[in-house]
Amino acid sequence: MVSDDFFYADKITESMQKTIDETTRRRAKQVEYNIEHNITLSNSFLDTNSVSDPTKVGGWSWNTGDVLITSNYATTIDENLDTSNTRTLVYDGDCSTVLFNNYIYFVSGGTLYRRTIKNPDSSTCSGATIGQKQTCSVGYTNSSCQGVDAVILTNVTAFSVDYYTNSTDTSPAANEYATNTIPVAAQSVVLTVTAKSGNGGNDSSTTSKLRFTRINGTTS
Repeated sequence: MVSDDFFYADKITESMQKTIDETTRRRAKQVEYNIEHNITLSNSFLDTNSVSDPTKVGGWSWNTGDVLITSNYATTIDENLDTSNTRTLVYDGDCSTVLFNNYIYFVSGGTLYRRTIKNPDSSTCSGATIGQKQTCSVGYTNSSCQGVDAVILTNVTAFSVDYYTNSTDTSPAANEYATNTIPVAAQSVVLTVTAKSGNGGNDSSTTSKLRFTRINGTTS
């Protein structure tokens, strides 16, 4: 769900406003399309990555306010590529413990990325293969890297995450960046993204707020 789009500029003509409104709508839809599937299907939001990122020393943390970490089921086909909806869960070698991957949403160099941290478990039930691939930043060389981080949006100047304990809450959880149990207890998140239009010296900025509610897992 997309809500609350804002525009900031000095002088705006009627024709400019129409163009700006359409640009805002398209960019908000672009962000929503690129991330909605993974966030709504997440099992939980996390305060730190539960699967080790081989390219990030010290791991990731939610408390900077500009990183979203999700825990998602490992499946036989990447959920973003499963057009026929035939993927199945991947279990540990005991055939009873479901495996999870992590997705990290973060901004680097003005670009909003999604990183996939693939579960490294090589012993799976019936030899099933995890469909998701470990991604890394462009140019990073590591034997575990199977692809590059997905680009969600460019020309980003600000990105923040707010956590809502219940899907119907109208205000974020209290002390959301001070208490590490807040993310896992949250049912919804609101992502606020500010980005420039990319038109050189006449760049205008648009801010979009997007709310997502996960449909899997339970809150604490």
